[in-house]
Amino acid sequence: KNGVDYCCGVTNEMYKNRVGSFYAPSACLLDASFVKTQDKRNIANGFGEILKLGLVRSTDLFDLLEAHGACLIESHFEDSARI
Repeated sequence: KNGVDYCCGVTNEMYKNRVGSFYAPSACLLDASFVKTQDKRNIANGFGEILKLGLVRSTDLFDLLEAHGACLIESHFEDSARI
């Protein structure tokens, strides 16, 4: 399957996303204290997921990410209030 989906799945050692849903969540909670603990690679991976949604769903979001993405990754999304 090709494309960008919303997937909330459960993965174990043998199976990936065997149980879950493919519906957009009604809300998303971002715990800034958790994000601070992540290394740059994990931050960049998460940013990539947001970027994919921007490409498919929102040119405004994509433009914001294109303009400020490097700053957001470097700051672990802490400078988002300036944007």
